[in-house]
Amino acid sequence: MEAGKREERLSQKVRLTGFQVPPPVTSTGNVFSLRLTSDFAVSAHGFKLNYEELHSTSCGNPGVPPKAVLSGGGRFAVGDRVRYSCVPGYVLDGHATLTCITNSGNTAVWDFPAPICRAEDTCGGTVRGGSGVVTSPGYPGNYGNQADCTWILLAEPGDTISVIFTDFQTEEKYDYLEVEGSEPPTIW
Repeated sequence: MEAGKREERLSQKVRLTGFQVPPPVTSTGNVFSLRLTSDFAVSAHGFKLNYEELHSTSCGNPGVPPKAVLSGGGRFAVGDRVRYSCVPGYVLDGHATLTCITNSGNTAVWDFPAPICRAEDTCGGTVRGGSGVVTSPGYPGNYGNQADCTWILLAEPGDTISVIFTDFQTEEKYDYLEVEGSEPPTIW
């Protein structure tokens, strides 16, 4: 029964709202999701966060996001490069070329997360591995009304994700960022 209770807590969602920058958080697993929802009226600057995959053991396949095309690769070893492009009608959000490098901990990692391909008028997406920045649509300008954006940050199985907010402004009690993938009692 104790295991069942732990599962419940791990899947619990936390809603962040207002103008206070949340504290850093580390995921309890290899998936961390973010969903921005806004109402029909007032909006604010939104949010900006830096994320980094922790304890990566190899570059591995960086993956092919929806609507993306991957060129190069092979073994995905140190020194190998891959290049991303998008199918017509979609734009690349992120770095087009990734290189497998060795970090200061002597671990093989991609120098940037895999990019996403998105339609011009959409927000959110899935980001894999490495490190990078996620911002609300239009940041540092205001996000739009009636926004509904979901970002999924993915790490390799067994790894975790560190999330550090550097700015956070939403219309208090009406617009919020719902985060899932950490254990709220120890974080928030």
